[in-house]
Amino acid sequence: MSGMKKSLAGVCLAALCLHPLANEAAFAQGPEPQRTTTSPRITFITSDSPNCYQPDPAQNVCYVDWEYIYVAADVNQYMIWMKIWIGGPLRAYIGGFFQSYISGYETMFPNGFRVACGAPGQGGDPELGAAYPWQIRARSSDTFESANYGTVYCPPFLQSTAGASGPGSSSKVRTFAPAPPPETEVAPPE
Repeated sequence: MSGMKKSLAGVCLAALCLHPLANEAAFAQGPEPQRTTTSPRITFITSDSPNCYQPDPAQNVCYVDWEYIYVAADVNQYMIWMKIWIGGPLRAYIGGFFQSYISGYETMFPNGFRVACGAPGQGGDPELGAAYPWQIRARSSDTFESANYGTVYCPPFLQSTAGASGPGSSSKVRTFAPAPPPETEVAPPE
């Protein structure tokens, strides 16, 4: 610890000042060993937030999708695979073949991944339906992995009770045709 002086006033190393009585153990150990850092062998998975949409409000069918998902390997490495899980089961596997990156775009999965929308409040928010945990994992050729994960909430399936006759019966959505225009008499021109 050359150049370092201890006093009751404290010790200053660069911009860090320490009080000697509170840090005697640190002074006894000497300076912290030099740490070496290595660059990551795989990038973080880049993706937008997933969205869950319900194309037909009369059905308890929703789809989870992303616009893009991207991950790259380090120089001299290549990507082995990328996997997508939603709500537990594996939904997609994208294999790499001597390529430096793997990407997934919404055009690869045009509708997204099918899930049940769920009843209002099913995922914990009274205004939303089911909540699905999701995870994206990727592996490069040197066995390094990267992961991205979260939870996506779906719109609720608002089941109509019109026409239901008891528990377990299917309900029907009532649609109404527009009313015909009122009949009017046209007076002949004079």
